Amino acid sequence: MYYKVFKYYKVIYVAQLMRMDEKVNIREIQQKIHRDSMRDGVTEMLLGVLLLSSSLLYGNPGFTVLYVFTMILINKAMHHIKERYIHPRTGYVELKREDPQRTMGGILLYFFAVGLLMYLVLYVAEGALPSSDTLYRWTPTFIGLMFLGAMTYLREKTGSTRILAWGGYAIAVGLVFSIYGFASPRDGMTLYMLLMVISFLLVGGYKFRSFLTTHPVIKEIDEEQPVEAGETT
Repeated sequence: MYYKVFKYYKVIYVAQLMRMDEKVNIREIQQKIHRDSMRDGVTEMLLGVLLLSSSLLYGNPGFTVLYVFTMILINKAMHHIKERYIHPRTGYVELKREDPQRTMGGILLYFFAVGLLMYLVLYVAEGALPSSDTLYRWTPTFIGLMFLGAMTYLREKTGSTRILAWGGYAIAVGLVFSIYGFASPRDGMTLYMLLMVISFLLVGGYKFRSFLTTHPVIKEIDEEQPVEAGETT
């Protein structure tokens, strides 16, 4: 089994040359690539920044537009950080991208399904339409369920069950903040978002620093010379 690796600052392409009788689990290969791409902590750090920006922008008349614009900037920032710090250390493999419309459709479907279910549960519990204070009070739990959906999706992409710990953490903390009687229901949501931001930034920053320490920049190799799997250069 051989890999041909081209220099990272060009289009890095990894080709596996295998015998015809060798069985390959493509799904496992894809999951390993996705799993390796998340070990640097960049995803956690930028997710923390996204949560922080959404907290600051919440309530702004142009929230939706500003939130989408922020997501675009964060996506560009992720690509820049990856190209500047990660790819020179690990190389780069680009898998076939999923249909964005299908992915967004699944996200929206999950969002409305969870929101509708929680609304119905609150309606039954109170025997009347939930008030705005009630909705604010249970927003941390709703956000926790959204995190669980996102982490379940990443679990399928990476094959790692450890990533579900974020979903469990988000729901557990969300329930605590929803059940606890804050003076103002908005206080619970604000503190919840603050705690999640700090958690993601701390974990992501620690992983990123550890990654840079344990993964020095790789040396350039001859573009035409195959490198045998397991062999170091």
